[in-house]
Amino acid sequence: MQEQGCCSDEQNNILNLVSNDVNRFNAAITYLPSILLAPLETAAMIAITAWFIGWPTLLGALAIPFLVLVQLLCARSIARLRERSASFADKRVSLIAEVLRGIRVIKMSTWEQSYQQFILDARRFVILQYNSFVSVGIIFSFLYGLVGSSIVVGQ
Repeated sequence: MQEQGCCSDEQNNILNLVSNDVNRFNAAITYLPSILLAPLETAAMIAITAWFIGWPTLLGALAIPFLVLVQLLCARSIARLRERSASFADKRVSLIAEVLRGIRVIKMSTWEQSYQQFILDARRFVILQYNSFVSVGIIFSFLYGLVGSSIVVGQ
């Protein structure tokens, strides 16, 4: 298929961005107050817990930067996977837009099956990327839970 159609790839990328990322922006705005208050809440909880329990609280408090580092590494890995997945989704959106533009030629030439297989292969690859993204998220969640539970048991 040709790379340049009547609509540019930039328009297709904008369409994909709007369809996928608007919900993430809404969620980020929803959690913004919590993100801003989290350091204050953490300091208050460490102080209250230290008041009641004593010095073992400091061991748990020292684990917090380590857990933040683990979350940062997880977020970077997932962001790389999402970026790769988004590029494949952009290609798929461009492909479908081009097929829609050439639908009359495709219908007249009875090429539906070959193009359907072409689009299904592109979709299958996007789904594989998404599955790897989910798998990495599950692994990091397990590791994060394992580290957190070992800190609690270690006290």
